[in-house]
Amino acid sequence: MTTGPAPYGSLGGGPTIDTSYFTDILNGLAQQLVILDGTGTIVMANSAWQHFRREHRLPSDPCIGRAYVDVCRDDHKVSGDALDRMQRGLRGVLAGNLSHFRFEYPHKVAGRTRWLSMTTTPLPNGPRGAIVTQFDITRQRQTESELFDLANHDPLTGLTNRRAFVLEATQMLALAARHEWRSVLVFLDLDDFKPINDEFGHDVGDSVLRRVATRLKNETRSSDVVARFGGDEFMMLLNDVSVDETQHLVERYRSALSQPLDVEGRSITPRGSFGIASYPDDGKNLEALLARADSAMYREKAKDGGRHVRSVTINGVVVHGRPRPAARDDQEAEPTSSGN
Repeated sequence: MTTGPAPYGSLGGGPTIDTSYFTDILNGLAQQLVILDGTGTIVMANSAWQHFRREHRLPSDPCIGRAYVDVCRDDHKVSGDALDRMQRGLRGVLAGNLSHFRFEYPHKVAGRTRWLSMTTTPLPNGPRGAIVTQFDITRQRQTESELFDLANHDPLTGLTNRRAFVLEATQMLALAARHEWRSVLVFLDLDDFKPINDEFGHDVGDSVLRRVATRLKNETRSSDVVARFGGDEFMMLLNDVSVDETQHLVERYRSALSQPLDVEGRSITPRGSFGIASYPDDGKNLEALLARADSAMYREKAKDGGRHVRSVTINGVVVHGRPRPAARDDQEAEPTSSGN
């Protein structure tokens, strides 16, 4: 424990504590700890604080006499809004306006980014000042990020999964309603994908799905969302688009999809059927748009070969799909939804 010239013989206002005993207690803490005076200057720092600095290739001095905010800005590379929030919180605690201040921020040093959680509380009684403790929460952040990815992304393609798509699309449609935007739901179903899995195995089929997903992602604007809805079905929600823009974007999807894929030495040309539904003309909520887009997709499938889905070309050989029933007229009407 390193101390500076601060009047802290008795922090609690009671009997004077044996300094060596007090120092041993603070140095035994696993979390980093510094004590600030009333100006926000570091007057004490424990061993964990100094160890963290050495471990992350920072100067090994305990920063006595430096403003805590300056240390975060200069050594931890905290800047922008994060630094502003940190300054406001510290000022609030030191001025007696806040009972505590908790803040998580990225710490950037030696080419790496780690996350720290700081908690600032005022000194109990005695002179004005504060105690700041810091925890390294990088592993916790990584775990949270991994769990978020698992919950919201398709593990095969990396696209948004069905659950996350429904949540995000619902929010996007609410935004479209407020701004009176025209939004479009595009439903893509790969035409009779089963022959690929049957003839070449699921590894080849999985590779095709990943490649298709990449192509769709590359053609999707950053303001839109693309998802694997399940199996060989994909969804794209295009926000704030005109009729002409919609046609252009869908043609880009068609063109990207129609390019041959080289998968494990095989040339595979997937094809798909698209169904399109626009907000608010075809429906005013996601349920209605999904039903209308699904119906439109099956109508497109029925265009080639009567009730046969489009074919897939594998190594130049056309493999025809199996018959599928055409959508009935009563299925094509927009369903009544209680969500309107």
